[in-house]
Amino acid sequence: MFTNNERLKETVHHLLENKYSVDLIEIQVTNGELVFNGKGYIFQDNFGQLKLKLFSDVSYDQDERLEFMFGGVVRNPEGEKVSEYYKLLAKDENLETYKAEHLTRISILDNITIYSIRSPLKCSRTLERNTRVVFSGNYSLPINKYAGVKTTLVESFNYSENMEVWEVRVDEGLTLVFSKFEGYLDLMIIPSDEYQIDEDLINMISYSLNFVLGLETEVVYINLLEKGHTVFNRRNLLLAKSTFSPPLIANHHYGIEFTTNHTTLFKAYLSYLRKNSQNNLPIIHKRIVSGSRNYIFAAALLLSVQIENICKDYYVNFYIPDDDFYIQLESAIKLLESSGVGHDKIIGNLKSKRLSKSRNGIGVANVLNNLASTRVISKKFIISWKLLRNLTAHGDEIKRGWEDFLASYYDCTNLYYQLIFNLIGYVGKYSYKDYANGNSLEHYPIVLPLIEEQSIGNI
Repeated sequence: MFTNNERLKETVHHLLENKYSVDLIEIQVTNGELVFNGKGYIFQDNFGQLKLKLFSDVSYDQDERLEFMFGGVVRNPEGEKVSEYYKLLAKDENLETYKAEHLTRISILDNITIYSIRSPLKCSRTLERNTRVVFSGNYSLPINKYAGVKTTLVESFNYSENMEVWEVRVDEGLTLVFSKFEGYLDLMIIPSDEYQIDEDLINMISYSLNFVLGLETEVVYINLLEKGHTVFNRRNLLLAKSTFSPPLIANHHYGIEFTTNHTTLFKAYLSYLRKNSQNNLPIIHKRIVSGSRNYIFAAALLLSVQIENICKDYYVNFYIPDDDFYIQLESAIKLLESSGVGHDKIIGNLKSKRLSKSRNGIGVANVLNNLASTRVISKKFIISWKLLRNLTAHGDEIKRGWEDFLASYYDCTNLYYQLIFNLIGYVGKYSYKDYANGNSLEHYPIVLPLIEEQSIGNI
C-alpha cells in the first residue's frame, strides 16, 4: 500500500532505525528574552530520541558553562532564573520550516549546544499527497489472507506486501486502510473532499486501534495533507511485551465474519470518542496495558482499579443506595461514639461509607450488581472483581492459589471489555477469556445460561 515517494520511504526507515537527521541552515532557539541563532542539525540518538546540535553565532562564557554543568540553571540577560524549556524555529536548505515547542539544554561547549527535543517536531513540508500515519513495531491485524481481501478503492491503489490490508470504512466521507510492513504499521487516511482531518481525529483513530488490538501503539510519523509532517520521539513501547488480551484475537482462520467484528468494534469505539471527546477511556486503556507489562500482581491491581474508575465515571446512574444499610450504618456510628472507648479509626471508616453524591461515595459492588441485573455484565465476574481488588489493594495472602488468582484476572478482563462494549454500543462477537478452558468466541450483549437467568433476581 505504500507510496512510491522515495523521500518518504527513506524518512520512515531512518526514523525506525534511529538514523533520522536534518541539516538546518538557519536556527533560532528562544526562551523568553533569550535568543540563540546559528546553524546545525537535528538527529536521533541510539534510543530514537530527537536532539538538536546548534553551532551558535556567540559563545557561552566560562561562568555560564560552569553554572549549567553543576546546576542546570538558565538565566536571562538580567541574571534572573527562567524556564528550562526552549522553543525551536529552523529552516533547511529548501527553506522548509521546523518547529518544536519544548527543548531542554543537555550540554554546552564554547558555541556548541546540544538540546533534547521533548515535543513533536513539526515540518511545513508534506512528503506526499496523502494523510498517513506510521506506527513502529510488528502488529497482528484482522486480515483474512485466504479471502484475498482488497480495498474498495480504485484499482491503481498500491497494496502492501502480500496484499495484507485492513480497510475500515468509517462513514461515507472517511476510509482508513491499515497495511503491515516489516517493523511498522502503515495507516492511510482517505477523506472525501469536504472532510477535515486534524490531529484530534488522528489521535482518536490511534486510540481506537489501541483498544481493538489490546495494545499501546507507538506513532513515529504523521503526514497531514497540505499541513506538513510531524516526527515523534521513539518511546520503544513494544520492547516490553504487553500481556493484556485484546477484545478480539487477530486470527486469520475465522474468515470474513471475524474481520467484520474487528471493523464493527473499531468503528463503535471511534464513534464514541468523536461524540464524547471529553472522556478518559483511552487513558484507562493505556494504564491497563502499561500495567500488563509488569508483575501479574501489579497488572491485576491496575485492572481492578480501572474497572472501579469506569463504574464511578460512566455508570453512576446504576448506583442504587440500600436504605436499610445506611440506617444500620448510622446506628453503628452513634453506638461507637457514645461508648467512650477509642474507636476513632473504625468510626472514620464507617463515616466514609455514608451516602454521598461524590465520586468516592459510589459503591462499585452496588453498581456491578445492578449492571448484572440488567444483563450489561455477567454476574459471576463480580466475585472475581472483589477478590482481585481486595487481594491486590491490601496485600492479602493468595490463599486460594495462583490458579484462582489468574482465573479472576481473566474474568476481570472480560468484565472490563463488557463495560466498554455497553458504553460504545458494540454488538458482535468477542474473545471470551477463560483460564481453565481457553478462549472462545462469545456474543455481546451477553446471552445468559438458564441457571444464571433464573438466579439473576437474587443478586
